[in-house]
Amino acid sequence: MRKKVLSILLIICFIIVFALSTIFLYYMIRFHINIYTFGIDLSKENIIRSTDVTDFEEYNLSADYMKMYYSNGTDECYIYETETPIMGAGVTDGFYIVNNARGQIALLYNYEDFGLFYDTTADYKYYGRVKKKFSFFDTLVYDAEDGSLVKTIDVLELIGEEQCNNYNISSGWMFEYQKQAYIVWFIKDNTKYYLKDGTDDEDNILIYNVNTGESWITDYSEYETLAYSEENMTSGYTDDEYDILHDIQFIKNNEKNLRDYVYIESNSLYTRITFCGDSLPDNNSELYSRFPDLKDYPYNAKSWTIITMPYQSDLDYVAGLILEDGEEWNFDGVIVSANDSIDGKEHIISSFKEYAEFTKKDN
Repeated sequence: MRKKVLSILLIICFIIVFALSTIFLYYMIRFHINIYTFGIDLSKENIIRSTDVTDFEEYNLSADYMKMYYSNGTDECYIYETETPIMGAGVTDGFYIVNNARGQIALLYNYEDFGLFYDTTADYKYYGRVKKKFSFFDTLVYDAEDGSLVKTIDVLELIGEEQCNNYNISSGWMFEYQKQAYIVWFIKDNTKYYLKDGTDDEDNILIYNVNTGESWITDYSEYETLAYSEENMTSGYTDDEYDILHDIQFIKNNEKNLRDYVYIESNSLYTRITFCGDSLPDNNSELYSRFPDLKDYPYNAKSWTIITMPYQSDLDYVAGLILEDGEEWNFDGVIVSANDSIDGKEHIISSFKEYAEFTKKDN
């Protein structure tokens, strides 16, 4: 009997030792793969953690999803379950883009600034160094009307083989300047540790002209100069049509009607409403007759509901889609100040249309 018990205990011990050895071997192999992948010097740095690029939606959203997200020809609705915000790339001149990338992301610390071990409770002067290592990074340009692929851009090739490993690349977005479409990617030097107070932060970008194929690396301020030029601010851009939703007096008047995490965006191609979580109205006859699939979905905190329509010039109609039946917007005391108006005069406002009409575009 004793021998039988001992043999069972030995088997259990063997299983435990084998399991622990397997786990140890797994992490050792993974650790050395990470060291090889990121090429760090073990005498100076170590890895806190690493993540696969495909775990981030900004690098692998499907073209079908993006087509729905930026549809501009018909009414569309889409419900997406996610724990992270959807990165918006925007539609410009009838295009939309999708990023398609593979690689690894590592968070590193050096012994000089962090000590021999990284302490999660310590108040360090620097952030850990983030290093993204891409095996490829393509941005695909699609026609917003029919969903056809227009162009595939090799972002790593644009940056250059020698330099691409020294930059972290973030998802791109689009803008228009002088009737030509451009794509912008944030790029950041990944060879240095940045101060937590942000005083040494860098805002470098890669700009690409979709029409000509020309590209260059520059400071973020150049993007602001181009995208927010006087020409762009007066050429039919309508992104700020719903700025009244941020007006202090309007918010005070309509606190019970302004649901958290509801966004309205609009340009010359589409009007889009995004509801985050369970923020849709319970009863809105116009919304649910136009988008009947929205009514019975079991919404939760992770739900992102996107409805896209051809551009709607009736701003008050669109704003009414987020209200409960029987509710109205209260404009009492809402004004466009002389400083913010297009003609330097104060205007009393009674509708979304009037607010957009009299407010100057100064972004």
